[in-house]
Amino acid sequence: MQILQLQCADNALSHELQSDGSYIKVKGEDQKEINNHKHLEEYVNSIVKTSKKESTSFTANLATQIFTDLKE
Repeated sequence: MQILQLQCADNALSHELQSDGSYIKVKGEDQKEINNHKHLEEYVNSIVKTSKKESTSFTANLATQIFTDLKE
């Protein structure tokens, strides 16, 4: 569910369909940019790196912390 929420919040490459069928880039100056692909790549890399050093429970806690940080 958290991954789906992240994907829906992605606004890095947001475009809006116009009535003439063209698209324009949506500018969100007042919004924090969320790049789904970047966050997932960082998440996976941190899990892989950590799982080589730590226990399974530590890795699970790290995953929970990462998704909690993304919500804020």
